[in-house]
Amino acid sequence: MTAKIIRFPRRRAASNAKEGQDRLCSALDRLNAAIAVQRHEMAAFRRALAQLNNVVSELGGSLQSYRSSLDRLSVELEICIAGRLSFSVPPMR
Repeated sequence: MTAKIIRFPRRRAASNAKEGQDRLCSALDRLNAAIAVQRHEMAAFRRALAQLNNVVSELGGSLQSYRSSLDRLSVELEICIAGRLSFSVPPMR
């Protein structure tokens, strides 16, 4: 058995410096466009994070308020239960 060597096609040499410069400018333009898109997406991501921060802060405030209400209710129930237990129930006739 013998292996067949497949030659890769040769790159054609740039016909002139102008063609190389054009390719470089084109690549830089694509890079700048990609960076602009990324910059826009990062700004949107930061806005979303700020919005999430606000929502979580509001949720924290709501939970603290809810906890305070539950604490007050607990105290009121303890007073109510203690009051009922301290009353003597008259015997049934």
